[in-house]
Amino acid sequence: MLFTASLSKPSSLSIQVFVKLVNRRYGEEVHEMLADHDLAPVLYGFSDLEGAPKAYVMEYLDPSSWMTLSAYLALPDSSTHAKSIWLSIIKVLEVLQKNHKVHGDLRAPNILVNVSVTGELILVEDDSGISRAKIKVVDFDWAGDAGKVCYPLSRNQDIVGLTWPGEPGGFIRNGHDRNLVDSWWQKIFRP
Repeated sequence: MLFTASLSKPSSLSIQVFVKLVNRRYGEEVHEMLADHDLAPVLYGFSDLEGAPKAYVMEYLDPSSWMTLSAYLALPDSSTHAKSIWLSIIKVLEVLQKNHKVHGDLRAPNILVNVSVTGELILVEDDSGISRAKIKVVDFDWAGDAGKVCYPLSRNQDIVGLTWPGEPGGFIRNGHDRNLVDSWWQKIFRP
């Protein structure tokens, strides 16, 4: 369950945030690591009250300037920025791989892209002058250490255009995130 709330900090104005309630595990270390690279919403903290779901408080991504990659890819001419999007996804995969972490569910609905009010993709230039799409990864329910976290026993095996690496209940290993992304990206377009 995900909802918006206001976060008040001492001696500052309150800010709008997202709160995600989780009954099972959540890969907060992967979430924080990607947020440190500006590839996920900032994770402000969590509340863990006995008998209640754990509440994760994170940066609010305004729907007027952020949309799922799935929604963006449905727009006409979205392929214009395929290379910029691909380079950003590769950056996510590199950070995960370098740190021996996995996301496990790196599909287009769990990648948000930053867009202008007119729907144009926001591009950012890195230190080497390469333009990438500004993206944020969400939904870290399966994320954690590569080879130590598992896929859920029940997952939708019938998503059209998607080939899951690994078995339901099996370990999520290094390379699985790349295999998953390749399975759906290749069907949309090649950069």
